[in-house]
Amino acid sequence: MVAGNRVGLVPYNTFSLWNRYQFTEQWAAGLGVIHYSNFFASSDDTVLIPEFTRVDAAVFFRLNETWRAQLNIENLLDRKYYSTADGNNNITPGSPRVFRLSATANF
Repeated sequence: MVAGNRVGLVPYNTFSLWNRYQFTEQWAAGLGVIHYSNFFASSDDTVLIPEFTRVDAAVFFRLNETWRAQLNIENLLDRKYYSTADGNNNITPGSPRVFRLSATANF
């Protein structure tokens, strides 16, 4: 690493906020925002990864004391972004909008 260069994959600024609202005893929803300022792919400071903001959401349902379900939506606005890199020539795009449904049981 050259003196004065920024560390690779470390944004100068990050911001993350997640909030959940409980509508009823059964239903809740959440919304999250993640922001990364631009960052370099490696410590030689030659490839700059552009900043991005991603919005995520979730819906929660509680059927009873035993069963719960949750739907998560990552990248709700389906924005294109680069999430990470492995050196200057192996840059990984972020995931497009994705839905994840899960159910859990507490016995």
